[in-house]
Amino acid sequence: MKKFVAKSVLGKEYLYSPKYAFVVSAKSAKRIRDTLNANHVALEKGEIWHIYDCDWYDDQCICYKINIVKGKLRVSRNNAKVLN
Repeated sequence: MKKFVAKSVLGKEYLYSPKYAFVVSAKSAKRIRDTLNANHVALEKGEIWHIYDCDWYDDQCICYKINIVKGKLRVSRNNAKVLN
């Protein structure tokens, strides 16, 4: 099953920012989340990166994906149709 990581407010993980959401593989989701949190990537005070299950709606709305290639995080375009 696909997963995605997104920026959310600590204590309110059920709310996430679709602007800062990335599709990830299920195998590397935890490693990517831990890397983003450890380096405070695009985080403000009281925010964390969190893992969510990806359903059909999320898969269509999320425009980017993150992979780990040779130990580095790579961001690329997701083949998603952007719904405005």
